[in-house]
Amino acid sequence: MKHLLLMVCFFCVLSVAFCQADKAEESRGKFSWNNTFVGGSINVGASNGGFAIGAVPEIGYSITKWLDAGILFNVNYQTQKVYTPNGIYIGKLRAFNYGSGAFIRIWPIEQVFISIQPEHNWIKQTFRDINNSNQYTETLKAGSLLLGVGYGGRSIGKQISYISVMIDVMTNINSPYRDMENHAQPVIRGGFGIYLGRKHR
Repeated sequence: MKHLLLMVCFFCVLSVAFCQADKAEESRGKFSWNNTFVGGSINVGASNGGFAIGAVPEIGYSITKWLDAGILFNVNYQTQKVYTPNGIYIGKLRAFNYGSGAFIRIWPIEQVFISIQPEHNWIKQTFRDINNSNQYTETLKAGSLLLGVGYGGRSIGKQISYISVMIDVMTNINSPYRDMENHAQPVIRGGFGIYLGRKHR
C-alpha cells in the first residue's frame, strides 16, 4: 500500500511540474518531439553471495533544462546464496522479475543528476535446497523506490548518456533490489538515449 501512495505522490508532483513547464514555455508550445527521448539502460547489482543483471527500456521528456521525467519497464535476473542464521550454506535462490515504473531526473548542475524512481515488480523465484535437491517455486510482487545520483552528458534534441548508482529505500524483502537479509543492494546502471525530434534550436 505504501508504494502505491508513493506512486500517486510521484505523479501529482509530475503533473505540477508539467503544468509549470508549459506556463514557462508557452510561447514554444506545449509539446516538442525535440524534448522526447527513448533509450534504456543495463543495470548490475551485487552483494555478499548474490548477483543481479537487468535491462530497462524507457521513454522520457525533458520538461526543462534541469528536469527529465518518463516511464520505464524492466526485466531482471538475480541469484542469491542462502544461509542459515549460523552461517551454513543451504541452497541457492534464483529469481526472474519484470516490472514498470516512472522516473524523475533532476540536473542541479550540467553533468550530475539526482534520480527518483518508483517501480512495481512481479517476481518468480525458485529455491533449490542442496540437502535434498528439491526445488520450491513461488510468485511474488513488490514495490520499490530507487534513489540515487548519476553522471552523464545530456544535449536536448540530440542524445543523452549516463551512469548512475541507486538503492531501494523501501524495506520490502521481496524487492529485486534487496538481498535475503533485506539489505539494499547498490544498483549500477549505464544508459543511453536519443531524442526523437530535430536538433534543438
